[in-house]
Amino acid sequence: MPDRTDDPLDLPILDELGAELSRAFATQATADAVTPAASVVPPAPRRSRRSLRAPRPALRWSAAGVAGIATVAAVIALTSGVGDGGISPEPATAATVLRRAATVVEGARPALPGPSQYWYRDEVNLVMTMQITTNTADARDATSFVMSRRRTWSSATQESVFLQRSLGTTAPGADPPAFAVGPGAKGVRRLAPVVEGGPGVERAELGRMAPSLAGERLTPRAVRAYPTDPAAIYARLRRETAGAGRSPNGEVWVVINDALRDVPLPPKIAAGLYRTLATMPGVRLDGDTTDRLGRRALQISFQEPGTWERQILLLDPTTYARLGDREVVTAAVGPVPEGVDPTVTTVRDGVTVPTKDDRRPPYPVGTVTGESLVLETGVADRAGGPVVDR
Repeated sequence: MPDRTDDPLDLPILDELGAELSRAFATQATADAVTPAASVVPPAPRRSRRSLRAPRPALRWSAAGVAGIATVAAVIALTSGVGDGGISPEPATAATVLRRAATVVEGARPALPGPSQYWYRDEVNLVMTMQITTNTADARDATSFVMSRRRTWSSATQESVFLQRSLGTTAPGADPPAFAVGPGAKGVRRLAPVVEGGPGVERAELGRMAPSLAGERLTPRAVRAYPTDPAAIYARLRRETAGAGRSPNGEVWVVINDALRDVPLPPKIAAGLYRTLATMPGVRLDGDTTDRLGRRALQISFQEPGTWERQILLLDPTTYARLGDREVVTAAVGPVPEGVDPTVTTVRDGVTVPTKDDRRPPYPVGTVTGESLVLETGVADRAGGPVVDR
């Protein structure tokens, strides 16, 4: 493809806008002959195999609207972040974003594995590891971070496997890596390949996988009976996770995000989970960011009580597809849960927990201490084989 970046007007969004306006004007000319106040609804956007586009609102055109076409185009360009090459978030609340994500996923054609197929995931992961099992004041000095790329083929009826290649490990006590590969497919291709028998590639068999949500196994019968109303889902998850985790809502946040990451879900259930997050107190929109793959993302977050980290769900700002999740060190500790005796700053269950009246974050504010970024998901016919449906 030739390089057209020297022409600032050669932008796909402007081509799309021009085509959409032409359709709207043509439809309006016909509608005006019947009723001047007719509403024009643009046709549903095309859905590609690789992305989903959020539904556009209906447009109402009038003489004043036609006269203001230049203003409309300018507003669209500004709210879309065309000037800086990215997409800036227009929504003002986490609930708005999550409801839009629910609408998009609900209307998507599901890519679900059949009985003899595999659910495939290709991810970049950053995980925290500890060399000790006791809580001590020098827990950071015993903590390392491992960056890896993993490809997983999961099946409920056959042997599940993964291939993994390390991208680097930090020395104990060092800050997590600031590794980045850059934007787009070129950046992904620069990642170390993960192929059977390749240098440094580890292979492991995982046995048969049992898809579950909050400990409930998602058999075909259970999936058909699972609620899709957010209030019913929330009540069910609270019941199933009672007594687990650091807080009731924190545990609901964890199990929903685990399911969205690990389990191939029917669209209506996935949509219900997004809508459940939209109703939960403590869930907030933290604006936009760029992940280490160079992709723009909206950040939806929740902070567990007694921790320094915010747990963040990353969504594509235009398609609302899930890009991954991460944990980021914050400037202030969340409320310490009842029954926790504050003594030292330590690492518990992979999460940095500040205790006693230690107000210093164990890592610099903004440090990413955990991350899972999606490169590709889909359905494969065999373990180690390519995606046949995404």
